[in-house]
Amino acid sequence: MIRSPSGLFSQEPDGQKHKRRAASSQFQGHLAQRGSFTIVNPYSFVGKLPAVNNQFPELVDAIFELEKHVSSETSQSCLQNNFLKSESTTLAPTHCAVNSNIEFSPHFANAKGQEHSFSTIIGVGDYVGGEFAVDDKSYDIRYEALKFDGWKQIHSTKHFRGERFSLVWFTPERRETGTSKGDVSFEDTKAMELVEAHALALPSHPLLHFRQNSTDALVINEILGIDQGCTYELSPMAWRSMTKQNNKREDAQIGFSLKGHEAVLDIGAHIGVFCRYALSVGCKGIIAFEPESENLKLLEKNLLHSNTADLISEGGVTIHQCAVAHGEPGMKNFVNARNRTDGSLNTWRHSLEKHSQYVDKKGTRLPSTGQESILARSTVQTVSFFGKGGALVPGITFVKMDCEGAEVDILLSPESSHISNWLDTKNLVFEWSFSKERRVQMFHKAIHNLESAGFNVAYEGQGSWWDTESSNCMWPYHSDLVIFAMRK
Repeated sequence: MIRSPSGLFSQEPDGQKHKRRAASSQFQGHLAQRGSFTIVNPYSFVGKLPAVNNQFPELVDAIFELEKHVSSETSQSCLQNNFLKSESTTLAPTHCAVNSNIEFSPHFANAKGQEHSFSTIIGVGDYVGGEFAVDDKSYDIRYEALKFDGWKQIHSTKHFRGERFSLVWFTPERRETGTSKGDVSFEDTKAMELVEAHALALPSHPLLHFRQNSTDALVINEILGIDQGCTYELSPMAWRSMTKQNNKREDAQIGFSLKGHEAVLDIGAHIGVFCRYALSVGCKGIIAFEPESENLKLLEKNLLHSNTADLISEGGVTIHQCAVAHGEPGMKNFVNARNRTDGSLNTWRHSLEKHSQYVDKKGTRLPSTGQESILARSTVQTVSFFGKGGALVPGITFVKMDCEGAEVDILLSPESSHISNWLDTKNLVFEWSFSKERRVQMFHKAIHNLESAGFNVAYEGQGSWWDTESSNCMWPYHSDLVIFAMRK
């Protein structure tokens, strides 16, 4: 059995903000230690090795020795016939993802696999359940490997109890070399393709700016991605399936969409990708709030032609350099996110100190000694969401809220339960930060507030095994959850 070295598993797999994807299991009534990291094969990978390789060399050797044994044995396979023909020419995998007590809801692997490569997964540990599903077919992988195409076959993990580790060997497509900007990752290349395609819908705007080797590319993929669509919208079929709406209703026909909305409020605007998307589908007015200074610079470039401070307005776009939080406005401490362990810039986990997932309550040191020892801090202006002088103003019909935990206090407040406080809002989409508030009971309190205010609320997993109002039920998943609410 493979056991986790002490302190090896982080609270959040770096670089992941994939909505409604990862989850942890309960073990003997408690949340088991959970997390993920990726190692590379030092014998088949050319390039700089990640820090975890140097930190746990014996574990790395053991995992890739196990892969040799697994590949030499007859294992399960759900690869297509034409893929099987190329297996004999496939080199040893360059990477292995190590997962501890994590369930994954249906998804495709990020990025792209090297040509003729496939993935191999095996489960180890003392657990029951936890079958691995590929294209809706389940496989028992406990001590029995399975070959699959992680990039083209949708896969997920069934619920389990116990201590479950999984090893996934794979070979991603290598980075391409640029002419003047050095190595360009697959994520950045894909983001640029999406940016160029999106530019056709906004010919009067300059090309969208983003930072290479950062999480900006992941934001672009979530909002402009052609295959899965915008994270903050639902197709008519998805909306109907979540809400069980009568097909004759107008909202059941159009789904949960930005189309038809002229005024949008974006709380946590980041670099303006969602704002640009809103403009491209016909929204005329945008009010955006973004407190982080470096994100703000790109937000201004992407939305405006002028470049002033604090309150910027041009045409139908207004930008506020403020954080939105429940309570009286004022200056509050702000904590920047730590960068990813691969050295890339993390641009989307910045939050008010009260909600920061990086702050050690006993001090200010980061959990990783390999990074800077002190968290970057600043002070930012905050404004309330409701009420006079608040972020929500008359005329706004679509609200997107992704403010790294601040939405918890806003939606738990008594004000959120009164229909009059929502003014003209028809659609509300937000990310509920379970990483900050894990009690499902509190989540349901926020949902009840919205229902009292006249919203029909939908989210993935509604009514499933975890969706209970039991006072001792904790959110069992690893990632946060996107909630869709539409005024009835």
